[in-house]
Amino acid sequence: MGALSYFVINSIRAPHTCDREKLLIKIESASRGLAELFKKKFAQCHSIYTPRQLQCDLERTYKVEVTYTQAFKGCNRGIELIRGSTDESYQHLVGYSHMLADLNQGTLTTIQTDKNNIFEYCFVALGVCLEGFKRHARLAFAVDGTHLTGERLGLVLSVVALDANEQIYPIVFGIVDSENNKACAWFMEKLAKTFGADFSKRKDLVIASDRSRPIRTAVENTFPDATHVFCAYHIKGI
Repeated sequence: MGALSYFVINSIRAPHTCDREKLLIKIESASRGLAELFKKKFAQCHSIYTPRQLQCDLERTYKVEVTYTQAFKGCNRGIELIRGSTDESYQHLVGYSHMLADLNQGTLTTIQTDKNNIFEYCFVALGVCLEGFKRHARLAFAVDGTHLTGERLGLVLSVVALDANEQIYPIVFGIVDSENNKACAWFMEKLAKTFGADFSKRKDLVIASDRSRPIRTAVENTFPDATHVFCAYHIKGI
């Protein structure tokens, strides 16, 4: 038999005839295949299995190259295979909140939906954190928001204090759509109700925040007798 030969196409200058819909289907099909191929990697990896790592493993093991976009979508699919999708996670939120309250004494959770029964806000206060703050921490806490990134955007509002070791002590947190008047008012009202009427009306209570107007308004309306101060970092330029 004669020697076998093969050729490789490095580039082609012909016009691209695939429409966008077909191209997206092709990328989705490739991502599903990559997710199934490296399913064990996503299950075994203690840290995040990155698209770059997937590209390297694919090239080293199978001598195949894929684009970063294909690897990125493959990683997203792989995570869904192990952990489930983001939408599926929200479906478990009610049951998760119920179990938190049932297994942790004093825990309070609230989930609010809109008129179409679609998730809007969430509030979580672990009983042990509330009790620790009321019994042992100084009467001061800070409230701030952190933006969520990824497929589902939103904002995490958190309330923290300093413990006796001068370390951050978590008290409560909530998930809202953004740092607006309605969301901040809802969150602070839930916080005041969680603390109790007597605690919320204490005049020696100190609340720190940034210069966000929605948070400032919500604090002043919900804790009218408390001393409201601004974070030094946010007023240093004044």
